Amino acid sequence: MSASGALVPPISWAQRPEYVLMTIALQDTTNVKIELKEDGKVLHFACDAPEEKHYEYTLHFYAPIAPEESQHVVRPRQIELKLKKKFRKSIEEAEDDEVEWPRLTAEKTKHANITIDWSKWKDADDDDGAAGGADDLGDFGLGGGGVGGDAMDGQYAEMMNQLMQAQGQKDAEEHAGLAPGSIPASFCGGPGGDGGRGGERGGRYAAAGGG
Repeated sequence: MSASGALVPPISWAQRPEYVLMTIALQDTTNVKIELKEDGKVLHFACDAPEEKHYEYTLHFYAPIAPEESQHVVRPRQIELKLKKKFRKSIEEAEDDEVEWPRLTAEKTKHANITIDWSKWKDADDDDGAAGGADDLGDFGLGGGGVGGDAMDGQYAEMMNQLMQAQGQKDAEEHAGLAPGSIPASFCGGPGGDGGRGGERGGRYAAAGGG
């Protein structure tokens, strides 16, 4: 739901057993305001964009979010949110629809501005090892506190490079707690390294609507 006169932002989402990942695809935003209200059941978003554009949107979640354990980061091309699901008990005792939401919103109606981000989607029963072991949470998985960003990526790459040179690929991966082959060959400066992820992420996609 958007305020009168405000533009509606494009939103894509994916989920993990414990998290909802949202991306708001707006560039060069300013005055970004993100609020979780009503015990985490409602998200209110507002921002300004170039050409005097103003975006505003209120979203009612399928299930509540834990505000104190949720994060967001504003990037040049988009705004990313990592939202912690709030379980009635614990994740071990959670109902199936608490762990794997059938949709993002409380309403069953289709929202034209909300789509599924299949590139980040992972089902509750996916094997983390088969998917690369990094949980594909982007900078949130490395940065801590939701700050992340290019600087953190560079520091991580440099750290891995130093480990590779000092210990070799196998020892470096064991030291970092990573599965064999997790560190790209390019970190060691050897021939043929392209810095790629080295394979497609496995796992099936759940059938879920955008909204």
